[in-house]
Amino acid sequence: MVEMTVKEPEVGLIFEGKVRRITNFGAFVELVPGKEGLLHISEIAYERTNSVEDVLKIDQTIEVKVIELGEFGKFGLSMKALKEPPEGYVERPRKPRNDRGGRPNYKRNDRGRR
Repeated sequence: MVEMTVKEPEVGLIFEGKVRRITNFGAFVELVPGKEGLLHISEIAYERTNSVEDVLKIDQTIEVKVIELGEFGKFGLSMKALKEPPEGYVERPRKPRNDRGGRPNYKRNDRGRR
């Protein structure tokens, strides 16, 4: 137990964490004191989750797997990675992120216009 409270989160590790905040896009889960990760709504279950509050509650203890290490000590978490996918399940490809906050990446012409 002491080891898990001081352990640094790494991709592939499984933690028992507490739900600290819930948003419309997911929940922030405290893995160890002072270290939180984001459990995105798409990583809660294989089935579509319409509302995070339908599945999770504040201070609920849940088991999550670290699936991504981001910048500035942020972690991507998953509950569904700990479960077997349903028979016939096909993972939808993720949309690539771009550096413009979700806007299309337009090329500029010679005059600096789009």
